[in-house]
Parts: sequence; structure tokens; C-alpha cells
Amino acid sequence: MKKNATLLISCLFFALNSNAQTFSDDFESYNTTTYLGIQSGPWRTWSSTTGGGAEDVYVITTDNHTSGGSKSIYFSSTSTNGGPQDVVLPFNATPLTTGQLTYSMWLKIPSGKSAYFNFQGNATMGNQYVFECFMRGGFIDLFEGQNAVVSGVYPFDTWFEVSIVANLTSNTWDLLLNSSSLGTWNPLINNVYAIDLFPADDTASFWVDDVSFSYVATVGLNEVLGNNQTVKVYPNPMNDISNVIFNVEKEANVELALYSIDGTLISNTNYGKVSGLQQLSIDMSSYSSGMYFINLTIDGKSSMQKLIKQ
Repeated sequence: MKKNATLLISCLFFALNSNAQTFSDDFESYNTTTYLGIQSGPWRTWSSTTGGGAEDVYVITTDNHTSGGSKSIYFSSTSTNGGPQDVVLPFNATPLTTGQLTYSMWLKIPSGKSAYFNFQGNATMGNQYVFECFMRGGFIDLFEGQNAVVSGVYPFDTWFEVSIVANLTSNTWDLLLNSSSLGTWNPLINNVYAIDLFPADDTASFWVDDVSFSYVATVGLNEVLGNNQTVKVYPNPMNDISNVIFNVEKEANVELALYSIDGTLISNTNYGKVSGLQQLSIDMSSYSSGMYFINLTIDGKSSMQKLIKQ
């Protein structure tokens, strides 16, 4: 629901490790005659945790992004106040306050139409808007209250990817379109519970497909890296080879994992016990362009960072 003050194959949910989780949904497993929230445990509506009713959506077959698939979800409204569709996807049972959340979805907006979504800060819908994102007239604008904090442009009549990378530990968030950053900001509300998809007015008309998110509870690397030490990924963006550079103050076991944007594990290398300055190379020459994630684990403590392949 818009804030009044401002203008997989199938559904997957599994643990990457004790501090990480991922979700992906391409809507292909659902039927087209039952509301999404009733068929899917994670999806709900603004007013109901079990879905159903006018706020819910049906999975449709008029357009889709998934290669080889046929289904997506569609939002539209004939009311100047928007709605009644109002679909919510929680990221966790309770609000996330630390670690890194990465959310991604593909959208298609016809020329002359608009789209909208927001992030909710807690489980009481409407109590805490982390941000609101408006897409209309080819412009995408992300608002905190009345203030636009990130802006950019999007294409009409074709599928494009919108991603949010939220580092809750450092309070640094990034809005990306087709894996390219439109800008970062430091949100006033640095916690998040769910995304809300809502047709905000009578110009709203948009498809959504290939929704995914991943979360890693980034904890405690300072204990093994030493004071004022950081993990550097260079170059980033990169073409073929990137390096993960860090210093281990005391001997510790090191693992480096590479994930796709939907949370699929691509590779995982255990370097055993190491100490001192480390430079671990990642060869991406055989992978397609886009956004990936590297997860560095040192003695069980993890840090995830995004990696852009050009």
C-alpha cells in the first residue's frame, strides 16, 4: 500500500548455512485459478497473513520473463488511490537489523503506465515505511518520506531487473537496475521486514517475475581480521579476474563461496588454515555478465559482498 504522505522453477526457501538463507520464485509451479497467497506460504497480502481476497493476485500467462516459462504476476488499478491488489513478501519471521539483504525482481511496464513498491520495516503493515519506489514516465525514484534519495531511468515495454542490496551492518543501501548501481544511500530506518507490491494509482500496470532474495548475517570478521582491517574486492566491477584481499591477524580457516543473484551456489573453495595478507583470485571468464555475490568465511564468521561482472 502506498503511504498517504507521498505522492523457480518453483518457490524455494532453504539455508545456505547457519547465517544465510535464500528465496526464489518464478511462479511456474502455481495454477492460474487460485490466489497466489493461498497457494504459497511465503506470499501474503497487506491485510491477511494467509492471502486471498481482492488484495491478492492470480498468476497469469499473458507475459513472463523466465526463459522457457509462461507465468508471472500482474498488477493494475483503475482507482486514483490505487489497489485493491496489495501483495507482501516477508524476508524473515522478524525484522532484519544486521547482515546483508539482497532483493531482486524483474518488471515490465508498458509505455504510459507506472509501477510501485515499498519496503516495510516491521510486521505491522503501514507502521514503518523504509522507502517507497515509484516508476513512471521512464523515471525510477526512490523516496524516504518526501525526499528522493536515488533516481534513474528504466526502459518501457521490456523486462528489466530491479535490485536492492541492503548492508544493514554498515547502514549502506544500493539501488540497481540491470545490475548497474543507480546510487547508494544511508537510510533513516535501517531495518527491514518485507516488500510490498502495490498498483499505486489509475496509471498502474506492470508485470513481476523471477523474484528472489538472499540474506547473510554478516558477523564478527573484525575478531579475526584485526582492528581497522577490511575485505577488499578489486577490481569490481570486473571483466574476467577479481581479487579478494584481506589480512588474517591470527591463523584461521578460510573459505570463499560464489553465488548467483538468486542464491545458487556456483563454487566454494576451502583454503585451509592461513594467516597474514591474503589475495584470493576469482576467475569469472566463463560466466555471463551480471551481479554475483562472494561470501568470505573466516573461522565460521562471514562477510558477503556483491561482485559485478561486466
